[in-house]
Amino acid sequence: MHKNEKPRIGLLAYGILTLIIFIAVHLLFSGMASDTGAKIISKAQQYLSIAPRTEGTSDKETAPDGNDEESYIKRYGLPNLNRMSKEDRATYITPLLMNQKIEALNITMDDCLTPEKRWKDIYHAVNPELGYTQEAEFTGTTTSELNTFLATNHNKVVRIVNEELSYDQPINVPSNIIIQGAPTTIVGSNEVNGAIRIEEVENVNVSGLNIKGGAKGYFIKNCKSILIEQCEITDCTDYAMVLAGGSEYKIRNNTFDHNLGGITVQGGTNHSVIEENSILNGTSITNAMAGIVLDSSNYIVPEKYIKESTILERLDCPHDIVIYGNYIAENRANGIYCVGPYYIYILNNVLKSNDKEGICLDWGTIGTYLAENTISYNGYRMDQTDEDLKHDYVDSFGRLSDGSSPAKLPGVSLDNAMWNIIANNRINNNAGSGIKSVRTAIENIIIQNSIIDNNAGESEKFHFFGIELGYARGGEEEDKMNRRMDFTSNYGNIICRNMIVGPHYAGIFLAEECYINDLFDNSILGCKNWSMECLSDRLNSSMNNYSTIESRGINLTDPVYYIDIPGVKN
Repeated sequence: MHKNEKPRIGLLAYGILTLIIFIAVHLLFSGMASDTGAKIISKAQQYLSIAPRTEGTSDKETAPDGNDEESYIKRYGLPNLNRMSKEDRATYITPLLMNQKIEALNITMDDCLTPEKRWKDIYHAVNPELGYTQEAEFTGTTTSELNTFLATNHNKVVRIVNEELSYDQPINVPSNIIIQGAPTTIVGSNEVNGAIRIEEVENVNVSGLNIKGGAKGYFIKNCKSILIEQCEITDCTDYAMVLAGGSEYKIRNNTFDHNLGGITVQGGTNHSVIEENSILNGTSITNAMAGIVLDSSNYIVPEKYIKESTILERLDCPHDIVIYGNYIAENRANGIYCVGPYYIYILNNVLKSNDKEGICLDWGTIGTYLAENTISYNGYRMDQTDEDLKHDYVDSFGRLSDGSSPAKLPGVSLDNAMWNIIANNRINNNAGSGIKSVRTAIENIIIQNSIIDNNAGESEKFHFFGIELGYARGGEEEDKMNRRMDFTSNYGNIICRNMIVGPHYAGIFLAEECYINDLFDNSILGCKNWSMECLSDRLNSSMNNYSTIESRGINLTDPVYYIDIPGVKN
């Protein structure tokens, strides 16, 4: 709870040591500050010309830790996440659609605050690898022949001899089977529900069965214990892979390249792992066709789709999913787009040079753990058509001389996001802020991130920040949404121990009506105008922040209001 007292000395030694480290890093990266947006993109493209390698997941990285069961709050010495009075909570939190969704799904704050335990439990429990040893060799040349062969070879390893199969019907994969391609390529067709269908079955392993062209690639629906690995899915005119309900999927070490959309996870898909895939060059600009989409709207499954649904109506959500060690780059849309999932764990991924956000936590995304990722060179909006810009409500801003929209996008975006943790990420050289709440970010933790040079898309019309709590309220978008999501400012967020370096307009920005957001132990260097800027006249606390640049609208350490931090005497 906030107090109306004067602060005493707290965490001073920690702060001085942190400042020394951050100055060193600032000197290291200061050469980046003069790069133009075009040069930055050129560097990213040069980097991407080298195909990424998948080294495999370290057992040490995923091993349980003795502290994993401890609350994140206690483990890192943070104030309580719920710091509002009962009266304020009834006014600002209880009416939110997100809060009602939390109650309807029985999502608990305690579960959101033990992410290390939860993601490691899921990661080690999802083990769909089958141990069949009896082999059967398929020498046919068409997909219809393969279907006949699969139907009579359960509990076996089916090895496909030929490197290409002619497509004359969808491959329908039965239960209890391992399929290994030569590797083998199928030239796809315009099948709406996928060239390879794995539906209502269990215990399937597929490797080396590639798809080139056609509409959807893999369509996996309401299954259990499925492994898809070492496959290449390219040139699809729809999603490369759909997971529509079911559990215990492991999608590992596949390549997705030049498809309209990447991997979409729909409905109540749960307890699954998406690991070490390369998802590149997506051709669609729409959010729903991002590299990875976790989607509660269920429009791919007609019987579950509720048109024009609100956050509260989208309760059949993806949940308990680990996204680990993927390389997601050069997509025309977002790297990852979250449309209202919960308990999602996104770790050790590279999200690079996607034309929209690196990742967006949207539409009531709750309990996501975004940690140890590299999120860079995203958000330049170089490839959007006039219709695309109109769909995103930014067409009125026109275009810059290079043809891009001036309304750049951040590395990490939050829009109707609650109880998420954004921790220990490297977020650098994004066009339109490092971490940005568009609206209604509630009781999230943003901690220990390295946030460097994310004002790369600055223009006469826009400037950007390291961390931005915005307030995109009212207007055409709210009218069109018809109250299907929450349109408020930002309440109860903790922003602490971040390193913010480079020529941001300001390191941390708080928009109008922000309330009970607590900023402490942040180090902010190299900003153009202000270390921190606050336009809200409501209570937000600031304590023990460090900068060589003055702040506006809020002090680096507030002389009146501050928060209770465990172990610090106030």
